[in-house]
Amino acid sequence: MARPVWCLKDYVIVEKMYTGYASTVYKAWCKLSGETVCLKAYNMGNLCELNRHQIFREVKLHSSLQHENIITLFGAFQQGDQVVLVQEFADSGDLFLLLHRYGGKLPEKTAVEMILHPFLNCLNYLHQNCIAHRDIKPENVLFTRTMQLKICDFGLAIDMREERAVTRAGTLEYMAPEVLDCPFKNKPEENKERQDLYYSLTVDAWAMGVLTYELLVGFPPFNDKQRAAIEDKIRTERPRFPSSMSENARSFVLRALQKDPVERPTANELRNHPWIQALKRSAPAPLKPALKQQQQQQQQYLAPKASLEESISSTSTSSGGAGVSSPNGPMPCDRPFASKELRTDDGDLMKSYGSPSYLSFTAGGNQAKLPMLLSTKSKGVAAGPTGSFTTANNPKLQHCRGQ
Repeated sequence: MARPVWCLKDYVIVEKMYTGYASTVYKAWCKLSGETVCLKAYNMGNLCELNRHQIFREVKLHSSLQHENIITLFGAFQQGDQVVLVQEFADSGDLFLLLHRYGGKLPEKTAVEMILHPFLNCLNYLHQNCIAHRDIKPENVLFTRTMQLKICDFGLAIDMREERAVTRAGTLEYMAPEVLDCPFKNKPEENKERQDLYYSLTVDAWAMGVLTYELLVGFPPFNDKQRAAIEDKIRTERPRFPSSMSENARSFVLRALQKDPVERPTANELRNHPWIQALKRSAPAPLKPALKQQQQQQQQYLAPKASLEESISSTSTSSGGAGVSSPNGPMPCDRPFASKELRTDDGDLMKSYGSPSYLSFTAGGNQAKLPMLLSTKSKGVAAGPTGSFTTANNPKLQHCRGQ
């Protein structure tokens, strides 16, 4: 994968997997190595200043991580107005689609073995390094060809040793109560002095409780058609459990969904919960025939459609648009929330950096794998129209959750 110079011409499109407001995710084939990779391309012209800082943070943080359950970031480079992240490709898709292939929910043992135990091992690794993911949800859980779990998308992740979390950030149905209490921001330094807003790593523990409930029941515990109703339920209601759920599973979910963040368990305490320990996998299990067949089908690549450079250029010219205001008035870097997924992050940086330079990402466990090959700094890109650049309205989320 290593090379002296990285550029878009080295890749050929296999499939466009996702298009957001200012980013597009591709399955691509590398002409030099012959490997299939995932390319996440950001159109810097569509981003406000705070979102450009967020890209800088995402690459810097992701490059420092090295764990068997984290998608590998091989490299990042800039070409024109595009910043491209070259990442490991997960052949078997994401957890959201896997859930629906299983009928919308999983048996408790399958949920613990395949997802919760490896996820909590990885989350404990992140928290030991003072890193909060802040966007735990099925769409950000991927699987390799051998069904090994991989956590992806560190666009909202922050290092608590360097940053203060005071921003309302994440996906609404997975937000902890203390995250809902935080305001949206226009500038990175806003609200940094307000200690009453600071939240901790336990926002990820809350999200694990939501994820566990959804895996076992088929929908999130605080669910409604109206955004305000969801927020009210998160703040005030106790989840309702089906009679089929075991007492140990209920205990795990209730512990994770403590309203008071001080009472919420750590990732390590969650992975040592009796329910997890009783059901975790002691040795790798063989894949089910249906999953084997699915994986064989996924190995049949689509014929290359176009060069990545041509495809990105086409996407860039058509992805612009006017800013969108919320029902409660305009918000910085806002976007329509026609779906229940509302992901926002206006930058939790403790201090203001200058123009991001991708040459500066040289430290961390991935250093040998992660040559940062940008030869220039970001060139004074004017702030684009208001809008969020990541995980915009998700068609499959709207469809599968009845939007």
